[in-house]
Amino acid sequence: MATPGKRNGLSGVLSLISLLGLALSVFGLITVMSVMNGFERELQNRMLTLLPHAKLLLDEEQSKQWPSLALELESQPSISQVSPFLEDRAIFKQGNAIAPAELNAIDIEKLGSLQSVDDSLFAGQLSSLEKLPFSVIIGSQMARKLGVSLGDSLTIVMPRLYLSPLGPVVRERQLTVVGLFEVGAEIDANLALTSLETGRKLLGRRQAIDGLRLQTNDQFQVERIVSQAVGTITPRPTGITGIVTWKEENAALYAAVVMERIMIFALLLCVVAVASFSIVAIVLMNVLEKQTQIAIMRTMGASQTQVRRAFLMQGLVVGVIGVSLGAIAAIVVAPNLSAIIGWLESSFDWQLFDPSVYYIAYLPSILMWRDVCVVSMVAISLSVVVSVFPASRASKIDPVIALSASRG
Repeated sequence: MATPGKRNGLSGVLSLISLLGLALSVFGLITVMSVMNGFERELQNRMLTLLPHAKLLLDEEQSKQWPSLALELESQPSISQVSPFLEDRAIFKQGNAIAPAELNAIDIEKLGSLQSVDDSLFAGQLSSLEKLPFSVIIGSQMARKLGVSLGDSLTIVMPRLYLSPLGPVVRERQLTVVGLFEVGAEIDANLALTSLETGRKLLGRRQAIDGLRLQTNDQFQVERIVSQAVGTITPRPTGITGIVTWKEENAALYAAVVMERIMIFALLLCVVAVASFSIVAIVLMNVLEKQTQIAIMRTMGASQTQVRRAFLMQGLVVGVIGVSLGAIAAIVVAPNLSAIIGWLESSFDWQLFDPSVYYIAYLPSILMWRDVCVVSMVAISLSVVVSVFPASRASKIDPVIALSASRG
């Protein structure tokens, strides 16, 4: 039979193991959530180098007067850039390969600095669209599907009929590939960029445009910023047919990202739950060890509620200490994870992300205090919940039977 000293030692070891397990699981969950935040933000930034924060769609009459509307919007301090665009669905083909995509015709001169856009290109430059008529920039996935590379030609087919002296015909044109981009999202396969002048010729437009591309100072407040900017224009333009933000345009992608975050959070939360369950063993062992003390407390007037509360407090203390250790470690490591991985790569001469395989060559990580608070509160709550059973057992100990057993 184990002596009280040995049992106390075992209880201490189990408490330490429980603390470390809970701390490690909380650290892992917060760190993984931070890495997911980093990848999500990196994907957003890469996409928004090619896509606008918002699109202001105009009717035919308003589109002819777009310069005055653009000047009004550019005067708003929250709007950093305004440029016209044309867009339409098109079919690209090379040999027997076919790829449907959205053709975006943009005004290169109105885009301002092109460096951010060029950063998303792994071949060519955006300015080449202006220098070479009937040129196009496409995504890496589309290029692989069509089997083309920088400098090759492909055929664009506009999916609508045009009247000619010979009757209705489909408009086709040879385009030269002057750039290739890779974002790591769906637009790598279904987006093509060309100059506004080339777009007008391909689409048969003259001066009219489809709308205005807007860049704002805060991509996450784009709905409020654009609505306020349009609302301040007097008289209010009547030819605006719609406002489409980058979130709405990529709703399917970000719905998938949100679902992925939820699933990973739920799976890793199971690890936290398993670590929390070890608290049951600690509290239950203390209940068995302290039956005599519990009986004495009961004979001195302690109620069942007070006894239950004491052991629930023990589970709470263990949970708070373990969660605090894990959260502090995550707060220290998560924001510096990219630097830590870089140091390990240089020290051991290996590379975690090969740029030739992945669209990103480093491990991004963004610590969000919301994640820290949610994970910590859930983990502490689990620690209290799992302590309910042993605490209830302690409160139901009969003082007479416990004291009799101790004397025997």
